[in-house]
Amino acid sequence: MRLGQRAGGGGGRGRTGRLGAAQREEQRDDARHGEALTWLARTVKLLRAGAARVWWRAVDDVLAPLLGPLGYAFAAAWGAIWGSFFGLCVARIPEHESILRPRSHCRSCAAAIPWFHNLPILSWLWLRGRCAACGAAVSARYLVVELLSVALSLLIYAWIMDGLSGPMWFRLLAYGVHFFFAGTLLVLSLIDLATFLLPNVITYPAIPLFAIAAVLLGRPWKDVAIGLAIGYVFIRLLADGYYWITKREGMGYGDAKLLALIGGFLGWQALVPTLFLAALQGSVIGIAYGIAQKRAGKAESIRRVPIPFGPFLSLAALQGMLFSGWVRLLFPLA
Repeated sequence: MRLGQRAGGGGGRGRTGRLGAAQREEQRDDARHGEALTWLARTVKLLRAGAARVWWRAVDDVLAPLLGPLGYAFAAAWGAIWGSFFGLCVARIPEHESILRPRSHCRSCAAAIPWFHNLPILSWLWLRGRCAACGAAVSARYLVVELLSVALSLLIYAWIMDGLSGPMWFRLLAYGVHFFFAGTLLVLSLIDLATFLLPNVITYPAIPLFAIAAVLLGRPWKDVAIGLAIGYVFIRLLADGYYWITKREGMGYGDAKLLALIGGFLGWQALVPTLFLAALQGSVIGIAYGIAQKRAGKAESIRRVPIPFGPFLSLAALQGMLFSGWVRLLFPLA
């Protein structure tokens, strides 16, 4: 029995040794498989990165001609096309009409305007500012908006292409975002000039959209958040204080939302030069306009002539954006 037990015990130790060797071999196989999978994952990652680089280089090669005259032709056409839409917004939004339906039509006879009579700038000039169906006059405002849109598009395109480094696709993206920011300010300014209102239907969605766009383009989120908050609070306090002292409305809350939009996109550093330039230009133009109104017998006092502040805020913001080098000479923090 003892011999059998010892023999049996020896056989158990042999089996245990063989099992341990098999387990160690299995562990080594697992390690080799793990290394192979890791190497494969790294290889796939490198291949993807290389393919992405090749792809973006190819995209840049395709877009490279836009650095020359072709790019400015594209910017002009882009500005004219969107200028037509901006004009439609200026006409319809104050009337609480949809900007999508119905299609473009004559405001006098309601006749639909065919596409060949709806070409930006060219159609208005060709038809001499009249409806082809009824002959009614078409407001020159549409032409002015389209021309202003083209001018803004060209200025922003030149500013981005000359001042921003990086791949071409990123510069085009930045151009598009800044163009729509300028277009939003243009629409708001023209509506404010006509109605003394800055519609919430534009400002409410524009504030978060352009704040997010600014962060995605690389502006620090703290600058965006501070600019948005201070822009609104400053004008709000100013408007409430003016009303409390004079019992008359001065700036409205729409101006506060507009400055929040500007500060949220351009950062808090843009607020001081924007306010300074807006106040300076608004005062000069407002006094001149008030004198003209008084001389024409349309106003008893220069101080009683209402002047919307929104267009001057928008103008100052665009000046600070496009001519930032000059602005920094006067405002080092801008």
